[in-house]
Amino acid sequence: MNAIRQKTTAVLSALALVLGMTTTAQAGLFNTSPIDTWEGAGAVFNNAGGSGVVVWFLILLALMLAVIITAARTEKRHEREHG
Repeated sequence: MNAIRQKTTAVLSALALVLGMTTTAQAGLFNTSPIDTWEGAGAVFNNAGGSGVVVWFLILLALMLAVIITAARTEKRHEREHG
């Protein structure tokens, strides 16, 4: 049990370190843009009118259904095995 706690503590510490480094790097990016006015700025919609959004939405739905079906099957199997 002690080895599990040590491993968990090490993983959580590493995660906190990575998150802290990421936050510090992001904070350093503020106020570094050469653009100082929004005059003349326009909007660009990369997938406007295309089928890319629909394709990714369908992929998302398929993955969600796969997870739900797999979880339901696993739950049913464990219920049969362990009553």
